[in-house]
Amino acid sequence: MGRPRRISDDDIAREARAVFLSQGPGASTEKIARKLGVSQAALFKRVPTKDELLVLALCPRDTPLVLQQLPMGPDLDRPVPQQLTELVRSLLGFFRDLMPALLTLKASGVALERAFPDGKVAPPIKVREDLTLWLKLAHRQRKVGGADLKPMAELILGAIESRCLLEHLAGAKASAADDRTFATEIVRAAWHGLAPST
Repeated sequence: MGRPRRISDDDIAREARAVFLSQGPGASTEKIARKLGVSQAALFKRVPTKDELLVLALCPRDTPLVLQQLPMGPDLDRPVPQQLTELVRSLLGFFRDLMPALLTLKASGVALERAFPDGKVAPPIKVREDLTLWLKLAHRQRKVGGADLKPMAELILGAIESRCLLEHLAGAKASAADDRTFATEIVRAAWHGLAPST
């Protein structure tokens, strides 16, 4: 008899994520185990409950680079609109990955508090806080104007989330524009409220 197959948490998360995203939270754990090449019993030795498997599969485990960069604020040597456009494009990728996962997790009935324990803030909320901070740091550098920057962060993130949600639900782009054009248009529209007064 051969040795049992060794699987990593990353293997489990990747396969379970693919199954849950394609079939929903009611997907069979037996199917996930089969895809991993292990028995269902072996899978449950590693991840004791289906709820824990959902959390492992659908919650971000590592902080993406874009979220690490936000609290540092803008570079001093590049125009803020250029940097903001790059952030919007990176955040599109982040939310494109996150939205289906969080919607599936929500549909499973697992409370987000359980998914993000120990006072960890759920990513959509953390991104809002950090983008607001990024804009405030740009304001301190006198590179953006405006008194209350939180609504501007909401405006930008609302556009990103809306596009990603529509893509997930309808399988199509929210607008005819590609990501580069979309990011440029969003920043151009937001810049009317962010441009520093001269």
